[in-house]
Amino acid sequence: MPTRITPTPIAPAIPPNLTPQEFAQLFRLRPEQAVKFLENKGINVTLDWRAMWQDEHTRAFTISRLTSPDVLETIQAKLVKSVAGDLSRKDWTKQVRDLLQDSGWWGDIEVIDQATGEVLTTRFNANRLRLIYDVNTRTASAAGQWERFEKSKRALPYLRYVTKRDEKVREQHRSWNNLVLPVDHPFWNTHAPPNGWNCRCSLVGMTQNDYDKGKSPRGDSLYKDAPDLDLKPWYNKRTGKTEMVPAGIDPGWAYNPGKAGMRRDGMAKLVEDKVTKMDAPIGASFASQVRPALKEIQKERWSQWLAQVRSGIDRNALGMLGVVTMDDLSLLASERVVPLTAEVMVRPGIVSGPKADRHALENDALTSEQWENLPELFEQAKALLFDKKSGKPLWLLPGDGRVPQLAVEVDFVTKKPKQTVNAVVSAKTYAVEEIKARIKGGEVVLLRGSVE
Repeated sequence: MPTRITPTPIAPAIPPNLTPQEFAQLFRLRPEQAVKFLENKGINVTLDWRAMWQDEHTRAFTISRLTSPDVLETIQAKLVKSVAGDLSRKDWTKQVRDLLQDSGWWGDIEVIDQATGEVLTTRFNANRLRLIYDVNTRTASAAGQWERFEKSKRALPYLRYVTKRDEKVREQHRSWNNLVLPVDHPFWNTHAPPNGWNCRCSLVGMTQNDYDKGKSPRGDSLYKDAPDLDLKPWYNKRTGKTEMVPAGIDPGWAYNPGKAGMRRDGMAKLVEDKVTKMDAPIGASFASQVRPALKEIQKERWSQWLAQVRSGIDRNALGMLGVVTMDDLSLLASERVVPLTAEVMVRPGIVSGPKADRHALENDALTSEQWENLPELFEQAKALLFDKKSGKPLWLLPGDGRVPQLAVEVDFVTKKPKQTVNAVVSAKTYAVEEIKARIKGGEVVLLRGSVE
């Protein structure tokens, strides 16, 4: 069962007359990192497990030869619920089996490989569901655990490889039992469990004191020297490439899911930090060059930030909406608005707080879907205006065809020393006629685009 009844450090007040389910929910410890790992994956349709190699699985959720994106998304969502503790393994299996049966995907199914024209057969049964559940939950758990290892490595600077010590353990994995190496050792780049299909091995943090004792909690000797990497060639029939795979690790498993996810997130964070420090034209140019490679991870970071703001987890961190383009910087300069940098950030209070509540009461607040897609909408802005009264630019974003027009107003830092960031001061919907009237009255200048 994924749900664990764990008292919090400061016990919450317990309302009377709770059901058992409500009581469990009150004291549940949510594995945030593992949930985030699964939630952040996009959807990818593949016809062969070899089509996605190693850390590509940190970016996309796929089930080989299941070609329905809607069904994939539903299965992924149910895995997230299970890892979060909201759905037991038994209930997940039943719900996914019912979903596949209702969608015509249960049993032996034939699909056509569009690349070759070959008719392929796939089978969805109880064993397949067991494999799907185990692979995804174990990998998510390992990714979340690695994030905790990184955060606690000052107190627990070593990791110990642990097997289940039974007859099912692979011979090579058995040889790694009680191997202890520093958290930052490159061995873990390729050998952090799980190390293959149905692998049940794990890692455990260890203090310097326990490392110096040289014994495991069971009294077994520790091995402190990393084994030599014995790489074997393996031909990937799907891609036509020959990959070098470490001995004892199944092809496609020689990667660390936690490190892979953190690398992508770290790269996006690095770009954000650079843009907030570069002169505006340089930052705008830099962002446009790296945007294609980081678009998906930046979208994931925005979704994470929104979720944290809405849940009240972090009321101080800012979310990055986007970067002003070179063209828009030139247009703003014509109105004597010359930002020091090109980033556009959003403070939590714009999304959740008194100002957001006021917009909701005035019926001009953004919908949840609009907030979720706001970075992409900002990138596709259909018009740029300048408000003469406030001295602030206003971007009109693509709407949904209805009369209200989504708009974002930004306050730029234009004087040195720069002590804050460019931030959105208003995100709301406007009536198109109101904007047209303000342009006609000379209050607002249309710098580019159209208001329709």
